[in-house]
Amino acid sequence: MDSNFKWAESLGISLEQIQGWCQDKKPDVPTPYHLMLRKNIDEDAYLRWARQEYNLASLGRSFFVASHEAELWYAMKIEHQWNQWLLPLKIWDNVLFVGCVQPPTTPINISLPVHYILCPAAGLERLWKFYMGDMGVEVTQKTNFTITGAPIPPPIPAPPLTQEDKKQALSSLNFSEVIPESGRLTPRPAKSHQNASASTQQPADSFSFDFSNLSLSKDGDTKVKPAAEIAPPPAEIKPQVPPAPPTLTFSGTVARFELARPENSPPPSAPKPATPPPPPIMNLKPPIPPATAKNATAPKVGTAINLNSYAFPPSIEVAKNFEQVIAYVFKEISTVYDKCLFAAYDGTKLVVAHWTSNCSPDASGANQPLVIDSPNIFKIAHDTKKPFHGPVSLNAINNAFFATWNNSQIPKATTVYPLVTGQTLLGHLIGISNKDIDLTSSLEMMGSFATQICTKSTMLAA
Repeated sequence: MDSNFKWAESLGISLEQIQGWCQDKKPDVPTPYHLMLRKNIDEDAYLRWARQEYNLASLGRSFFVASHEAELWYAMKIEHQWNQWLLPLKIWDNVLFVGCVQPPTTPINISLPVHYILCPAAGLERLWKFYMGDMGVEVTQKTNFTITGAPIPPPIPAPPLTQEDKKQALSSLNFSEVIPESGRLTPRPAKSHQNASASTQQPADSFSFDFSNLSLSKDGDTKVKPAAEIAPPPAEIKPQVPPAPPTLTFSGTVARFELARPENSPPPSAPKPATPPPPPIMNLKPPIPPATAKNATAPKVGTAINLNSYAFPPSIEVAKNFEQVIAYVFKEISTVYDKCLFAAYDGTKLVVAHWTSNCSPDASGANQPLVIDSPNIFKIAHDTKKPFHGPVSLNAINNAFFATWNNSQIPKATTVYPLVTGQTLLGHLIGISNKDIDLTSSLEMMGSFATQICTKSTMLAA
């Protein structure tokens, strides 16, 4: 049996069977991944073998039902050339856990230490589709990160010592070396007052440091540097201050070196990078030509919609104004989400324009614009024009939003779906769920209603 297919012998599969199953396999695709997707081999049986062979833990299928972290993928997608059978899963204790069906032969070289986790091929394929899909790039879900422990190998017993080994070890001990020469105390000559004192001898080369064993090569090759002699400066002359060493700074995920400047020195002149233009946004009250002013319907700011008493239109097509459009959509998506909101742009600020009455915000919180210039769920949707979907990472901005709009409760799922017409960002449709929901169907539903809102709002403004 070929050493590349050691798992086949454990699973009772012949080399001829593997060759027949892999006729249409691409060269770079791992054979276990290809065969597990085709259901030619049993996933559970393969993972049991792989845990023993590679001494790695594995994840079950439940982890991949809805486990997709947008913020992790957003940060790590440029760090490595990922593929369907090798994907980042989670950062835990500053270690990146990477899912695979077998460890790669070439180690991943990124800014974080990497630990591999064995995964079912179907789970990795599902995760890849969400990462790469038009809607799924920003899908995120928090679940309990449970790992099936790898088997602990038995300790290697030490060889027993013979009597000859013990005698040789005792004879090699030199107790005169317990105190080093430089640390022994010698008496000084007695002075007139008959007091004795001790001093520590300094070896002549106490200021000499040997750097010859340091290998400071960028590529990993060993480079031997000569020993350096550092002598103490004379008492009358102040030592020369060496130039400031370079400092390491970080910009996003890219590290760069900068020379530290002396104090009070002017910064070097450098051209400032061009600031990218913000995405075009539609004002809550856009300027309307006089000829069409009577037909235009700008969204009304600060309106609570009571789902129990609102006079909903029978369909979105017959809605007479923007508020009725949003109210109809709220009624439909409330079958999945507990609370619904619509945020629109007022100039360059993003504010909540409509919400279901069960949100019950206080007056001061409802009037606060949503933050789009610091990391949070709304910045993701604003910057990428793609939906944020799933549970959120806890930070001060996200917590403050839910304190205002969800009675300080952190929901199990949140959707922020951008409303984009052409190159114009109209606003965001927001759903909050305090219970578990199906991520796939709920995302498709929000996408459908976002399209209908954009289409109808264009018709109302015509």
